[in-house]
This record gives sequence, structure tokens and C-alpha cells, in this order.
Amino acid sequence: MGYQHECMNGHPVTASLVDDNRHFLRQLAGLVGELDAERFRACSGPYGGNGIGRQVRHILEHVQSLLAGARGELDYDDRDRDPVLERDPDRALETLARLDDRLGQELAALAPDTPLRVACVCNTASGPHRTWTPSSLQRELMFLISHTVHHMALIAMLAEEAGLRPGEEFGVAPSTLRHWRAKPSFAVPASAG
Repeated sequence: MGYQHECMNGHPVTASLVDDNRHFLRQLAGLVGELDAERFRACSGPYGGNGIGRQVRHILEHVQSLLAGARGELDYDDRDRDPVLERDPDRALETLARLDDRLGQELAALAPDTPLRVACVCNTASGPHRTWTPSSLQRELMFLISHTVHHMALIAMLAEEAGLRPGEEFGVAPSTLRHWRAKPSFAVPASAG
């Protein structure tokens, strides 16, 4: 990727994954900083339920979930769903900065194989059933990158609808960026910018 790793104190694998997550949070903060409150909370789509603010809140709450459960049990479904985070870009920026700092301070030193249990609600014939599946800090940091990039790709489309151009690497998976760079004849699609 096009940035320097910062978390050099700690386990190198964990530090690298933490840095990747922090990189995407900073990309997101850059875009949120360009938005006024109206564009941040504006909704679009056929049902009017999808907006940049809602996507940002969703990303932030997944990061909060990982931080809350990074030493034991993790439940991505049991989130606050704070409506202020999806309406107030200043509050979202404050939260982005705080989570960026916390990721670097709290997780980079942990071993990548730190065991975690992740909650999962399965629908069965008798109704919803909550179960736990084993995981690790490394796996959940990798999931968080994928999840964040996916929602940032949605945000990029919403931003373009609002007249902004978030940048060619915004919401693009690290593997896609590597592919683009490895194939000199492969032009970055105009829609990626």
C-alpha cells in the first residue's frame, strides 16, 4: 500500500494489520472532513435509507466492537447503533480519531494468535440461537479491513452522487491495489477515482 507502517512497537503481524486498519480510518476521516452535515446525513437509494453517515457509523461501531472484545469475546451484532454518529460529521471525526489512537495503543502489541470467541446468531427451526465460534485477533483484524473497505466502496459511490471525488484508492481493497500496481498495462478504472 502507499503508506508507512507506524506501529513498530509490538508484534509485527498485528502491528501491520493494525496499521492497515488505521490507514482506512484515516482515509475515511479525510472524506468525512470534506462533508457538511447535510451531505453527511443525506440518504439515497430507492428507499432513502442509505447515506454516508449511516455507513460511517456502521464502520465505526465494528471497530468499537473489536476493541471491546479484543481480549476475549466479540459480538459484532450487539452494537450501540448511535444515531448521532450518522448525523453529525464532527462527532464521527472525533470518534474516528479516538478509534485510530486506540487501535495503535491497545492492539498492536498483542500476539496475532490471541484467541477470541465471536458471537453468531443462527436462525434455527426453533428460532434464533446464539453460538460462539473460535477466532483470533489476526483473523478479526483481517475481517475488519475487508468490512471497512466494503463499506468505504459504498461510501465512495454515495460521495460521487453528492459531487465529491474521494480518490482512486478510497474504498479499494489492498489486493486490488496490488493487482493494479503489478500490471503496468492495467489502467486504474475511472470509477475508482
